[in-house]
Amino acid sequence: VLRGGMKPGRELTGTSGDNEKRTSRALFDWLNRMFRFDYDAAATHMNALLPEYSTIEGTFRQQHGIAQILQPSVEQISECDGLTLPWLNRRVFVNPPYGRGLFQAFAQKMVAERSRAEIIVGLVKWDTSTEVARLLTHYCDVWTLPRVHYEGEVYAATFASAIVIPRPTIPKEVLR
Repeated sequence: VLRGGMKPGRELTGTSGDNEKRTSRALFDWLNRMFRFDYDAAATHMNALLPEYSTIEGTFRQQHGIAQILQPSVEQISECDGLTLPWLNRRVFVNPPYGRGLFQAFAQKMVAERSRAEIIVGLVKWDTSTEVARLLTHYCDVWTLPRVHYEGEVYAATFASAIVIPRPTIPKEVLR
């Protein structure tokens, strides 16, 4: 078993057909103007949208076009991927892979980190009949979208998509 509880042979992203969709640059740029992201939580070296990103291999910072593994620190180590790296004080963008159980794992991570990150914005496959959609609806603001045209695809997706933004929890001391 690898980091994040994944079994060998599973990847966060890569080339597995319909499971991973690269966000279109136009949609990402529109979201980035509003939210000023600093971290892409589910990427590959080929499709990362931000200089700092995570893959199954770890978390990287791209400088001058070359991906370099981040130096270990108290909060993060080079082997942490997007599911295991703390999102503390980060402005996170995540377009999770939609298959192999990783979509649910990333949805749970978005909810778990909602009060630690500055902001989390997810572009997700949206099916209101799923357990994941019920979880995200309970904890997130949801902007449903028409069928999104993903980068490199000739046609728009065959599924609905949504932007989900987890609402932070209100600290108990604020409510006293």
